[in-house]
Amino acid sequence: MKKSFFPLLLLVYFVFISFPSYGQTNTVDLPQINKKRLSLQKNAMYVLGGWSVANFAYSGATLSAGINNGENKYFHQFNIYWNTVNFALAGSSLLFAKKNTDLNYSQTLKAYHSIESLFLLNTGIDVGYMATGLYLRERAKTTTDTKNKNQFLGYRKSLILQGGFLFVFDLIAYFLNKRQSKVLYDIPVSLSLAPNQMRVTYTF
Repeated sequence: MKKSFFPLLLLVYFVFISFPSYGQTNTVDLPQINKKRLSLQKNAMYVLGGWSVANFAYSGATLSAGINNGENKYFHQFNIYWNTVNFALAGSSLLFAKKNTDLNYSQTLKAYHSIESLFLLNTGIDVGYMATGLYLRERAKTTTDTKNKNQFLGYRKSLILQGGFLFVFDLIAYFLNKRQSKVLYDIPVSLSLAPNQMRVTYTF
């Protein structure tokens, strides 16, 4: 089980070094902010795709070497199945990602809120994956069929590994987007009232 978590630790390190650091600035440049936002999302998909490739290499090599007895067989098989989906999601996101940086203030803020909400929602789903893994461990204790027992235990290990990585990935991505979007709240806003009219002005 310890060996199976080595790729997780490696990819968590990769997540940290792959995302660029963004500091706040006194000058607000919306096209530049949107460019950074898109770059952050693109890097996130590269990390997810890199995790998938690492799993293909690790589990594929292990199965090819014949180290596939008992629960290990199902652990590595499930890793490959799972990351086929991850790789497809990362690839399609990179291929069809919107590259428009010409957004106004409210559109930029909405774009950040959407991606932050998505990553935060995903962390809850990731906890569900890990909980399912724990459930399968209990199921394995109640079955007398050797094949089913090995499947439950193998899938359990994979779900906890994959869910754990995605939880860390989504949480880091959420906070990086949150940190990056803080500059939008530093823009001075003035409110003016007139008969039958209210005007909000953003000062850049």
